[in-house]
Amino acid sequence: MYYYINDFNAKPDFNELKDVVVEILYRGKSYFPQKEIEFLEKVGFRVNLIRDQYLGVYKDLERPIKIEGVKVEFAKNLWEIEKACKLFNDSFDILSGDYITSDMYEKLLINNAIWIAHGIDNDEFLGALHQTFTGKTACISHVAVIPEGRGRHVGQVLL
Repeated sequence: MYYYINDFNAKPDFNELKDVVVEILYRGKSYFPQKEIEFLEKVGFRVNLIRDQYLGVYKDLERPIKIEGVKVEFAKNLWEIEKACKLFNDSFDILSGDYITSDMYEKLLINNAIWIAHGIDNDEFLGALHQTFTGKTACISHVAVIPEGRGRHVGQVLL
């Protein structure tokens, strides 16, 4: 649900709704929506996920980093897609709109939409990245790393 809150003293009536997720879009620290957050907390919302969006122009991006012992490649089969999507779904929340259902797996495989990070020595699944395209714009939709892979810069390699 995307919307503006214009009256910080108003108290909305959500009695008929079971779950409500609010995502506030803002640009940069100087535009941090402090009043909106205070209002949402006042009426009973709590922080669900913390994230920001970033934009990069391809020609301005630096070469990807390489980490010894980690390789990244497109998912090769539905098993890898399923493993990646389970990691995303366990890391995020169905209410956020970030949940990926199994009926999407084949399309993700066909479109090379999932990158997988593996250990080079043992082919251990370490993490995944989900990308989507809108015209010529590529969006990073999800990045997640298994707990055992965290702190090893796997997320940076995926990006």
